[in-house]
Amino acid sequence: MGIVNNLTLVDSGTYYTVNPTIIIDPPYYDSANLSAIDSSFAKFGIGSLLHDSTSKSVMGNIDSDYGQDSNSFVMQSFWLYLDSVQPRTLLWNSDFRLYITNNDRLAIAYRVDSSQKDSAQTDNIAATRINLPLLSKNNWHFVKVETNHNDLRLSIDSQSAAIVAMGVMTNNQFFYDSGDTINVGYDSTNISPNPKLDYGGGTFALDSNLNKSFVGKLDNYQFTVKSGKVAFTPTTIQDSGNDFYEGATPVINQQFDYKRATGRALIDSSSNEVNQIILDSGGFGYTTIPSVTFVGGNTTIDSSYRVGDNIRQVLSNTTIRGEVTGYTLDSDQDSNRYLYLTHVGADNGTYKEFIINGDIINTTLGSPSGLYTTATSEENRISNNEQNTDFSNVTDDFLDFSEDNPFGDAENN
Repeated sequence: MGIVNNLTLVDSGTYYTVNPTIIIDPPYYDSANLSAIDSSFAKFGIGSLLHDSTSKSVMGNIDSDYGQDSNSFVMQSFWLYLDSVQPRTLLWNSDFRLYITNNDRLAIAYRVDSSQKDSAQTDNIAATRINLPLLSKNNWHFVKVETNHNDLRLSIDSQSAAIVAMGVMTNNQFFYDSGDTINVGYDSTNISPNPKLDYGGGTFALDSNLNKSFVGKLDNYQFTVKSGKVAFTPTTIQDSGNDFYEGATPVINQQFDYKRATGRALIDSSSNEVNQIILDSGGFGYTTIPSVTFVGGNTTIDSSYRVGDNIRQVLSNTTIRGEVTGYTLDSDQDSNRYLYLTHVGADNGTYKEFIINGDIINTTLGSPSGLYTTATSEENRISNNEQNTDFSNVTDDFLDFSEDNPFGDAENN
């Protein structure tokens, strides 16, 4: 992924009266699989994954079978920032659910045979949790889920729970199946194991909000596989975005570092053209050259005239006024504008025309219009419904002006 390092002005445009805003397209990210990106908040790098209670994101697909009968050590790790702490889902697929209990602890549930299920569960589900530390809001927590053959361990920050034997389903020998999708957040169709929640006093109760997503941010998700590893190592905390477990390249690695580039445009007030564009920030996460759009600067030219508006042009000795009857663009829609006026007159009572290169002000809107005159002409026929020309043609045929007086001459009677 890269940054924008240069902006090139191809066309200076025209009729700009103020500096336009430029909008640089954001870097592409898979918005179908990632709910939203917060480009201003991150544990490492630039951005993080942003979730509300109905957000769902996909981290990626598993490329092989991992878990109980696989000879591989597997670790999921990520940084978590909670805006609120409540029973919600963090990660899940059809075989496991990593979630927050209703006493602010991290727990994981997974499918097992009936002989292995927890006595408090109605379904064939086992669950384990880490008692300390408690999850807290407005803090970054480092979370790990580790499986080593048949063993499972949860960790928060530098603390790890006791290692437990998973005993997963005999007809599904792997904690992670080849082709499985690792999901984050909302399990809207209740696909993942749905455990009862421990209130801390040995009793259990279902929580209807458990399927919903955590509310907050997630950063630096990694799914790492270490073949042949036979023992858990002391818990360590990831200290950078490129800190990989024991040097192993993650099978899935989501950094969420996407940020839109920003810039400015400056105009030459004498020519009303853009003469400079400045790159303020190159952003991050670009894989293709983005498009740049100019907004404003001359948009009032094409939007500030309505039939009935009153306009004026201020001269040194008077002000010329008129009422708008029509407004159109030329065929190119980017240079000449045609403003049709009626009731044209000057404040001093003399006949005046709008002068060339004079600014026009729309007094109805109370602001400068952004137009200035390049030419003027007079039309007697303002409306297509007028009959002035028709009446003129009829009188030309009806009256005989070859006589001295077609209406009659009294002295000839």
